[in-house]
Amino acid sequence: AATGVPLGGAEQFTILARGAILNTPASTIKGKVGSAAGIGGFEPLTADPSNEFFTSSQVDGKLYRSDNAAPTPTMLANALADMDTAHTDAASRGHSLPSSQYVDMMVSSIGGLTFVPGVYKW
Repeated sequence: AATGVPLGGAEQFTILARGAILNTPASTIKGKVGSAAGIGGFEPLTADPSNEFFTSSQVDGKLYRSDNAAPTPTMLANALADMDTAHTDAASRGHSLPSSQYVDMMVSSIGGLTFVPGVYKW
Protein backbone atom coordinates (compact mmCIF):
# COMPACT_ATOMS: atom_id res chain seq x y z
CA ALA A 1 0.00 0.00 0.00
CA ALA A 2 1.16 3.51 -0.77
CA THR A 3 2.17 5.66 2.17
CA GLY A 4 1.55 9.36 2.41
CA VAL A 5 4.26 11.92 1.80
CA PRO A 6 5.42 13.41 5.11
CA LEU A 7 4.84 17.16 5.01
CA GLY A 8 6.53 18.20 8.24
CA GLY A 9 5.94 21.86 9.08
CA ALA A 10 4.29 22.45 5.69
CA GLU A 11 1.28 20.42 6.84
CA GLN A 12 0.00 23.27 9.00
CA PHE A 13 -0.69 25.43 5.92
CA THR A 14 -3.67 25.39 3.59
CA ILE A 15 -1.66 27.45 1.08
CA LEU A 16 2.14 27.72 1.20
CA ALA A 17 4.30 29.25 -1.51
CA ARG A 18 7.78 30.54 -2.22
CA GLY A 19 6.28 33.00 -4.68
CA ALA A 20 3.61 35.60 -4.12
CA ILE A 21 0.05 34.51 -3.41
CA LEU A 22 -2.50 36.64 -5.26
CA ASN A 23 -6.21 36.36 -4.60
CA THR A 24 -8.50 37.57 -7.36
CA PRO A 25 -11.46 37.65 -7.09
CA ALA A 26 -12.45 37.23 -3.45
CA SER A 27 -12.09 33.78 -1.89
CA THR A 28 -12.97 31.92 1.26
CA ILE A 29 -9.94 30.07 2.62
CA LYS A 30 -9.96 27.93 5.73
CA GLY A 31 -6.58 27.60 7.42
CA LYS A 32 -3.17 29.21 7.40
CA VAL A 33 -1.70 30.98 4.36
CA GLY A 34 2.06 31.50 4.10
CA SER A 35 4.29 33.12 1.49
CA ALA A 36 7.97 33.95 1.32
CA ALA A 37 7.36 36.58 -1.38
CA GLY A 38 4.15 38.39 -0.49
CA ILE A 39 0.39 38.19 -0.24
CA GLY A 40 -2.04 40.33 -2.23
CA GLY A 41 -5.75 40.55 -2.90
CA PHE A 42 -6.83 39.73 0.65
CA GLU A 43 -7.32 43.37 1.57
CA PRO A 44 -7.80 44.67 4.01
CA LEU A 45 -5.02 42.82 5.81
CA THR A 46 -4.97 43.50 9.53
CA ALA A 47 -1.67 43.01 11.35
CA ASP A 48 -1.86 41.51 14.81
CA PRO A 49 -0.28 43.66 17.56
CA SER A 50 2.91 41.55 17.56
CA ASN A 51 3.17 41.82 13.73
CA GLU A 52 3.74 38.04 13.57
CA PHE A 53 0.78 37.52 11.20
CA PHE A 54 -2.16 39.17 9.46
CA THR A 55 -5.86 38.44 9.35
CA SER A 56 -8.37 38.98 6.56
CA SER A 57 -12.12 38.59 6.26
CA GLN A 58 -11.44 36.17 3.37
CA VAL A 59 -9.35 33.79 5.47
CA ASP A 60 -10.54 31.71 8.40
CA GLY A 61 -7.01 31.54 9.75
CA LYS A 62 -3.83 33.59 9.76
CA LEU A 63 -1.71 34.92 6.89
CA TYR A 64 2.08 34.84 7.25
CA ARG A 65 4.76 36.65 5.24
CA SER A 66 8.51 36.35 5.55
CA ASP A 67 8.72 40.02 6.54
CA ASN A 68 6.52 39.52 9.62
CA ALA A 69 8.14 39.73 13.04
CA ALA A 70 10.00 36.79 14.61
CA PRO A 71 9.39 33.91 14.91
CA THR A 72 7.43 33.98 11.62
CA PRO A 73 10.42 34.15 9.19
CA THR A 74 12.01 31.07 10.76
CA MET A 75 8.69 29.19 10.89
CA LEU A 76 8.09 29.94 7.20
CA ALA A 77 11.65 29.00 6.20
CA ASN A 78 11.30 25.65 7.99
CA ALA A 79 7.88 24.97 6.45
CA LEU A 80 9.20 25.80 2.96
CA ALA A 81 12.20 23.50 3.46
CA ASP A 82 9.80 20.73 4.53
CA MET A 83 7.67 21.47 1.45
CA ASP A 84 10.75 21.01 -0.76
CA THR A 85 11.59 17.72 0.98
CA ALA A 86 8.00 16.52 0.50
CA HIS A 87 8.10 17.49 -3.18
CA THR A 88 11.35 15.59 -3.72
CA ASP A 89 9.88 12.56 -1.95
CA ALA A 90 6.66 12.68 -4.00
CA ALA A 91 8.54 13.16 -7.28
CA SER A 92 10.79 10.19 -6.52
CA ARG A 93 7.75 7.94 -6.30
CA GLY A 94 7.06 8.32 -10.01
CA HIS A 95 3.63 8.08 -11.54
CA SER A 96 2.77 4.71 -10.11
CA LEU A 97 0.01 6.00 -7.83
CA PRO A 98 -3.17 4.02 -8.53
CA SER A 99 -6.00 6.15 -9.94
CA SER A 100 -8.06 5.41 -6.82
CA GLN A 101 -5.57 7.47 -4.79
CA TYR A 102 -5.73 10.78 -6.65
CA VAL A 103 -8.28 13.13 -8.18
CA ASP A 104 -7.85 13.75 -11.91
CA MET A 105 -9.00 17.36 -12.26
CA MET A 106 -9.19 17.59 -16.07
CA VAL A 107 -9.90 21.33 -15.71
CA SER A 108 -7.89 24.45 -16.34
CA SER A 109 -9.74 26.70 -13.92
CA ILE A 110 -10.08 25.93 -10.23
CA GLY A 111 -12.21 28.96 -9.35
CA GLY A 112 -15.20 28.09 -7.19
CA LEU A 113 -13.94 24.61 -6.35
CA THR A 114 -13.51 23.31 -2.81
CA PHE A 115 -10.49 21.13 -2.13
CA VAL A 116 -10.05 18.55 0.59
CA PRO A 117 -6.66 17.11 1.54
CA GLY A 118 -5.39 14.74 -1.10
CA VAL A 119 -3.46 14.37 -4.34
CA TYR A 120 -4.75 16.31 -7.35
CA LYS A 121 -3.56 15.67 -10.91
CA TRP A 122 -3.86 18.07 -13.84
